[in-house]
Amino acid sequence: VATAKNLEDLIETKPTQRGRLLTKFIGLEVIEKKEAINKTLMSDFKSKMKSNVYNTKQLELDNEENGKIISDNRIDIKSKEKSLKGTDKKISEAIDKKDDLLGKRYSIDAEIKKVNPDTLKKVTSNLKKIIIKLGDISKEKKNSDIFDRLSLSKDKTEIEIDRMRVDYREKSSLLKDYVRNVDFIEENRKLESKILGYTQLLETLNVSRDRLRTEIQDLNNDITLKETNITDNQKIIEQILKEEEVLKIFEVYNRMIGKNGISKLVLSSVIPIINYELTRLLDEVCDFEVQLEISSKN
Repeated sequence: VATAKNLEDLIETKPTQRGRLLTKFIGLEVIEKKEAINKTLMSDFKSKMKSNVYNTKQLELDNEENGKIISDNRIDIKSKEKSLKGTDKKISEAIDKKDDLLGKRYSIDAEIKKVNPDTLKKVTSNLKKIIIKLGDISKEKKNSDIFDRLSLSKDKTEIEIDRMRVDYREKSSLLKDYVRNVDFIEENRKLESKILGYTQLLETLNVSRDRLRTEIQDLNNDITLKETNITDNQKIIEQILKEEEVLKIFEVYNRMIGKNGISKLVLSSVIPIINYELTRLLDEVCDFEVQLEISSKN
């Protein structure tokens, strides 16, 4: 309220302060409060926006790069799956050939397989030497001085001969079986060599198959990860766009309730009425006129 005490202060106030006084006088002060509240809310909203952390252009580039990696991985997977199919086929063929070779092996007694012809010949040779030694001992029996010693030696030799004869009979029997099966044993050795080759081939193929399976699984895992990244990035991009829309609403609302918004519109419509009343009240009372104006800035 203007009084004699504050009239001079009112006249000397700056335009902004005079505008506030007029706004308060008209009853638009509540709009100014809304503007302050809106600015606080907008500031708080801006501080939490995803665009403070993420850049939509970079996210789009990341998605493009991830999409290219996914495409390359899928091409690589197709190539490796083709190789895996070929490896599985080779493994199946190798197993069939190995099984076929195993079925061709001859069934031979394990003891016959252990027979060594050279060892048997050595046993025969030793037996002949002992028999000759025994004959020499019999000739020297007539010599009474060495009779006892030779008798003892003869007994030992005869025992040894008996033992070796038993061993010889066993070895001879095995040798006969060996001779009868020697062709089969040799054929089995050739088969075992081929079987060993297929066993080693299967080990190599299995390692290759496991490696391909691991690589395919790794590529699939990478695709899943990249797809998740693309989905997450797209959600962030959509959230940033929504936040920009909300920010526009804040800005529009802020302009509406700002000094150049609703308040100015109301003041613009009210000031002519106020000026009319001032003129009417001051008419014939004083020799000057008082008129309110709103500039483009206030």
